[in-house]
Amino acid sequence: MGFDLNSLRVYALGLAHRAVSDISRDYFRQLRNYVDMCAFLCNSDEQKHFFDLAQGLLEKTDNLYYPLIQRTLSTVSEDAICTVGVNLGIDALTCGASELKKNAQNTCQPVHWLTVAPAGDAALDAHVAAGEAHGQYLWILSSPNGATADALKLAAVHPRSDFALILPPEAVTEEAVAHFADIVNVIPMLALSKPEISDAVHAAVQLLQRRKVFYGITAQLDDATMDTAMDSEWLYVLAQHTLFCVYTHPGAAPEKAAQLYKEICVARTTTGSPLLLFDWENDTKNIGRFIHPQAQVEFLTHMQ
Repeated sequence: MGFDLNSLRVYALGLAHRAVSDISRDYFRQLRNYVDMCAFLCNSDEQKHFFDLAQGLLEKTDNLYYPLIQRTLSTVSEDAICTVGVNLGIDALTCGASELKKNAQNTCQPVHWLTVAPAGDAALDAHVAAGEAHGQYLWILSSPNGATADALKLAAVHPRSDFALILPPEAVTEEAVAHFADIVNVIPMLALSKPEISDAVHAAVQLLQRRKVFYGITAQLDDATMDTAMDSEWLYVLAQHTLFCVYTHPGAAPEKAAQLYKEICVARTTTGSPLLLFDWENDTKNIGRFIHPQAQVEFLTHMQ
């Protein structure tokens, strides 16, 4: 698989850079052309289903993805868009997912498609290397104290994996942002304890946007704040600060969690939300099922 993956990555990276240039120049037509091309080339039922949905969404000129992609092209560096995209689309969800599925079928044992780990774990380098050898290329690193050096070093050694680094907004300094701009397969995730944009979050976002770093926000919800998550005024403010947000709700009432996920799914297929929203608890389960019933998230630490 190594040689084939190398060749595919070279081709995909070249195509990604060309696509960013083409879509930036001739937006609507080129975007639909590339989606149509991917739909024609895909070779699995899952991929065909995904691109059928994408084609259907792009037929609606008022869908959220046109402005979202425009914002991405204007606020994120081309290297970050292409590197993160190819790592995710080729290594993780195409070649990697195929390898994980094969391993699960052969061993009848659970496989990990994503690992949540402490950023400073000394054993993590070997763990990532072993994961990549079996088809795993997605990692979430938690840094409650705001340290970034270990995660940046790890990502530099493993450029084919994508690493999300959860850290407090106060940890986003000029120096940290300079490193994030250089090592583009690390995605800083600003941790919010509730749906609220503080002065520290606002300041961190300004630094990240200035250097065109690809970043996101993760917000923890409970029963008291669950209703705020899909409030239109909150989403408008949130969209001024990020392209995407991951909600977590580990202790929420099941009925409230189910309603939130339903609303998030609707928002992702309509114009109801000005940014892309994810539900950690439900989306990770569904992505795992997409790969294989035995594909799971590995937790070496808590999400936040």
